[in-house]
Amino acid sequence: MSTKELLIDNHASDALESRRIPDPYSFEITSKGDILYPPTQEDIEKYIRTDHPVYLREKSAVKVIKERLKTKEADFFVWITPPYPEIYPVLKIVTSKIIEKEPRKLLFNRALVVDVNDPGIILQTANTLAQFDTRKVVYTDLEQIRSRPICTNFENEDRVFEILNNLKNLGRQIDLIKSGEDIKIKKEVRDQIAQIIDVDNLEKEMTNRQILGKYERSCPIRNSGGQSAFALFFGNSLNSENSFPCPKCERPIPSKLGIEVCPYAGCDAKKSDSRSLCD
Repeated sequence: MSTKELLIDNHASDALESRRIPDPYSFEITSKGDILYPPTQEDIEKYIRTDHPVYLREKSAVKVIKERLKTKEADFFVWITPPYPEIYPVLKIVTSKIIEKEPRKLLFNRALVVDVNDPGIILQTANTLAQFDTRKVVYTDLEQIRSRPICTNFENEDRVFEILNNLKNLGRQIDLIKSGEDIKIKKEVRDQIAQIIDVDNLEKEMTNRQILGKYERSCPIRNSGGQSAFALFFGNSLNSENSFPCPKCERPIPSKLGIEVCPYAGCDAKKSDSRSLCD
């Protein structure tokens, strides 16, 4: 996948989030249970930030998923990351299931943004889902939820979605998942963005064409230190080696494409040492 294709995917994920549509994407799994990051096809752990307690907890969550993949104890996962000041403004959930697609094995994900901030509701939802875990788990606080995904089996998918359906505004997203309509919508959005990817102010053009929705988008902080584990898991955004954060909006600008204007914030960009830089 080229850098431009990755950029299109990144914008498509951004657009789906702004419209509260599930974002479908996949990671390849090795025979050892490693999860490969699409841009580089290397172990995803290599790109996880660890310079904040939240990021360390999320790295622990990735280790849990990888361990269950290796033991083949679970094939369906629900990773919940509660809001956290200046990092995650909203509740995010990723559901993942193993798909055999010869000769590859894939971890097929759906990323969901949920407009719920009540700690009690989040804790209650996580503990209700935990009944399906292959090992006993009881959540006592939000940070435990962040560091310990629910690891279950695909046969429980419908019951998991029944529970999630009780969360605010999530019913429509679950309907899109069950019908497979989210996959169709993402393809349509990617095609729309591909037609305008080279315009000077892509953000403005996406807004004018109603590709972007009304909901606020979250953007986990990215810098040369990599990304948080959940940011890597949550979508197909570019990693720090292929991009760098705009200092105005902190969203990734791809390197080595000669981009002169940040496609998100519209600020001026100049080329320096083969990397675009926003003034």
